[in-house]
Amino acid sequence: MSRHEVVSENRKWVFGWDNPLMNYFLQVHDATLPEEENPIFWKNDMYDLEELVGEAKKQGLDLSPGLQKWLFNEKDEGL
Repeated sequence: MSRHEVVSENRKWVFGWDNPLMNYFLQVHDATLPEEENPIFWKNDMYDLEELVGEAKKQGLDLSPGLQKWLFNEKDEGL
């Protein structure tokens, strides 16, 4: 399973490829909320990279072309 984090002042996005489940996942954490109220968003039924990229954008994160390539390769290599 691959796992990446992007952190801003008030948000943390956790995303990657879950090989056992064969899907991409995305979590969004709000640093202003207590830990028990996080993640504020969690989706783990995305099978195509384009779906992850679109969902990340809706949640305020733009995945760079380089990172998209990295994520595609992780899926392709079965990490």
